[in-house]
Amino acid sequence: MTATTEPTLNDLKPVSIERVSGITFDEIREAISKAPPLQQELVEKSYVGLRVEWDTYFKSGSRRENDLIMLLLTTDNVVGSNTIWCEVPFNEYRELGVLPRGARIRVAGEVTSASQFDVKLKDARLYIYGK
Repeated sequence: MTATTEPTLNDLKPVSIERVSGITFDEIREAISKAPPLQQELVEKSYVGLRVEWDTYFKSGSRRENDLIMLLLTTDNVVGSNTIWCEVPFNEYRELGVLPRGARIRVAGEVTSASQFDVKLKDARLYIYGK
């Protein structure tokens, strides 16, 4: 079978690509902690809107309304610091209901707030590795 018509320029739309920052949680924490105390809030705000993708470990979660799960993840499984907060729909990630603490999860999302101790993400997507 062959195509009956060639696509026109209007048919060929560019693919939307979201840029993911290569910054790590540790780099965010270090930049904020090195800033003078009265400039730390300004440095924290400079990370808002960045899209990140990090390998993390599952710490805990809690159900919210509208079938959402608030996740508490960490980039440091030994100490449990470097906390990442995000909400995801439970119906898309049902395996979270049986996932053991410490399971590896890759999280991608947009930073909504950052501090020396935690980062909050919105529009989070997960890839769950498992144990």
